[in-house]
Amino acid sequence: MNFKKALVCGSGTMGPGIALSFAMGDTPVSITDIDDGALNSGREIVKRGVDLFISQGMIPKGKDAEIMGRIEFTADLEAAAKDADLAIEAVSEVPETKETVLRELDRLLKPAAIIGSNTSTLPVPEMYPDIRPGRLIITHYFNPPHIMPLVEIVRAKGTPEDAIKSLRAFYRKIGKYVVVLNKFLPGFLVNRVQIAVIRETLFLLEEGLAGPDEIDTAFKCCSALRGVVHGPFEHMDMVGIDILNSAAGFVFPLLANTTEVPKTISDLFKEGRLGYKGEGGFYDYPKETKEEHITKRDRALIEELKLFNRLVSDGKIKIKE
Repeated sequence: MNFKKALVCGSGTMGPGIALSFAMGDTPVSITDIDDGALNSGREIVKRGVDLFISQGMIPKGKDAEIMGRIEFTADLEAAAKDADLAIEAVSEVPETKETVLRELDRLLKPAAIIGSNTSTLPVPEMYPDIRPGRLIITHYFNPPHIMPLVEIVRAKGTPEDAIKSLRAFYRKIGKYVVVLNKFLPGFLVNRVQIAVIRETLFLLEEGLAGPDEIDTAFKCCSALRGVVHGPFEHMDMVGIDILNSAAGFVFPLLANTTEVPKTISDLFKEGRLGYKGEGGFYDYPKETKEEHITKRDRALIEELKLFNRLVSDGKIKIKE
């Protein structure tokens, strides 16, 4: 199946970036929302994203109008859905809201169109088996979605192989990499691994081993850097299965295994220290520098992405296509 036109439903945290990734991949896209304020905010997010890509050399100068011209911002879902081959639902993680949007998309889209749900926690195809059976598929993006190159696709019962193959081919065409998960597990793949790391780092913090800045420095200078070149299984092969067989028996029993919210997190929450959403979490983020922090992060991510793409292209990093 060819995806000639896309639709993104929801102009909140993820929708604008998802729409921009389509437009940068030469795919016309409409982004819809019932809130005019959200649409205006989404337009600004997209414009900032385009400007940032141009400044970092990922988009040629003078291409901004062409890319922006591929994106329609509209409150008219019916008109936007008319010719869409792929619709991405990117609304809040409230089941009632998702169901309303998904049923409306199912009603409005042409029969062959695929609906991708950007849920990070809900088994959407199993929750609503009567909505577009086999063509309602979880397509999980990562923030910021116009920069992060990965999309997780979750295979549900009855998902036809041709739909998976079509989505994989389309995402590669627009510069994304895909991992296809064989079943639903809450948190999927990346977030489960990340949450396991978070649980262990919080445990080490509460044990007094090191502070947040030392832990962050260690992660960035070693695990994160090496992780670009070697995934966990490649790393295990490099270390040696014999060494892991010995070390696992000693270290595994000592790792964090709590199923409760760590005290550090609950204390920060009670204090209203919500991270970037407030004025600080583990670190302070004054209001006047918050946008600067995000822009600095995005610039660094784009530089990493450029290097990553070059290493993949040169065959120095192994990626499943």
